[in-house]
Amino acid sequence: MEKLKNQSSDETIMNIKILFLLCCALLLVVTSPAIGKCIKGNCKNGMGTFVLPRGDRYVGSFRNGKPDGKGVLNYASGNKYEGDFQNGKPHGEGTYIYADGEKYVGSYEHGKKSGYGVYTWVDGTTYSGEYLNGVKNGRGKRIYPDGSIYEGQCVDGMLTGQGTMIWPNGDKYVGSFNDGLMYGEGVMSWKNGDTYDGYWKDDTMEGQGVFTWKNGDVYSGEWRRNKTHGQGKFSWKAGDSYEGEFKNDVIDGAGIYRGKNGKVVYGKWKEGVLLKKLPLPGKKIKEKVVRSLPDNGTID
Repeated sequence: MEKLKNQSSDETIMNIKILFLLCCALLLVVTSPAIGKCIKGNCKNGMGTFVLPRGDRYVGSFRNGKPDGKGVLNYASGNKYEGDFQNGKPHGEGTYIYADGEKYVGSYEHGKKSGYGVYTWVDGTTYSGEYLNGVKNGRGKRIYPDGSIYEGQCVDGMLTGQGTMIWPNGDKYVGSFNDGLMYGEGVMSWKNGDTYDGYWKDDTMEGQGVFTWKNGDVYSGEWRRNKTHGQGKFSWKAGDSYEGEFKNDVIDGAGIYRGKNGKVVYGKWKEGVLLKKLPLPGKKIKEKVVRSLPDNGTID
């Protein structure tokens, strides 16, 4: 009986040992892939090659078991980073090449693009300027494939703030942007000599503004969707002027026409045609229908 008890006790201890070894082996199998392994060199403090379980491969300098110094990290996705590391993350100067061909060359801080950098898209578009926390923030310059150039402020990756846009044909805008669109106050100068100085909304003239044509004509007043709309004044180079209501780029509503010869007509207009004269303050004017304004604005 004593012998059987001892035998049973020995078998129990052995089974516990086997179970413990199996658990350790299983733990090793489970945890090793999550950690990766050093396949060459010194991956503690020195130069080595380390492979992560998902297929990422780092070749370079190590310190305290982490990438630190110069190195190259090839991702399983096809992306690649080459440059400075600190405490396991890109930090310093480096080049990141994406699998689709896009590329960033510049500064990193703790794994994120920060400082000055140059980003190149596959279509040839380039951005050179400031980054913060991984996105474009600050002043920068963006050159498009067609030759258009934007230079100014960026916020959270978008052209937002004060900036200048120059198109290949010579057109130029200087003013405020929001999410890549002309928005707020700005001056647009066209190659043909026309200029607009005023407010914009989503790339269209909207609000108060002054448009000066190359031939010397000037409109000052309200705009809506790139058209004269609301209260405004149109002055012809010849010396005539109209001041009053506009609708969709046409004189429409109550207004005053002043001729270069001193003639003054106050009346009700419809689509550029004077429907009837109205009495000026302190005067009585005989009503009669007058033809529409000619191109030079003169009323005979």
